[in-house]
Amino acid sequence: MVAVDFDGFLTSFGPTGRLKLPGFIYFLFLLIFNPKPNFDNFEIVEKLKDCGFRVVVLSARPELTRSLTKKWLDFYELEVDEIVLVGPGKVEEKKLSVIIDKEISYYFGDSLATINYLKGEGVSAFKC
Repeated sequence: MVAVDFDGFLTSFGPTGRLKLPGFIYFLFLLIFNPKPNFDNFEIVEKLKDCGFRVVVLSARPELTRSLTKKWLDFYELEVDEIVLVGPGKVEEKKLSVIIDKEISYYFGDSLATINYLKGEGVSAFKC
């Protein structure tokens, strides 16, 4: 199983989990700015799926944004196996917990802080 970040990895930009925005503000931000896809990283996800990996979106987005996140993925026809939204604040620790619980082998994201934290905890994490 592989985990990929959403904002900044699958999208060209997005709010960071460190902002600790209230859920409805985060939701409004996404409605207003509608982040564009990062098609280069779509290719990574598609290749991982072709190799037989299950792909989990592991994002700091709040749970309130689940429907928008799913609609965005559907609109751009990017197939993933699961969406896990950990919400903002203590993002690295929350993502590590999910990675351990779900026995995720690899993590791909855009945040160097998250990548370095996960690597420090023994996770195979890659910045793309």
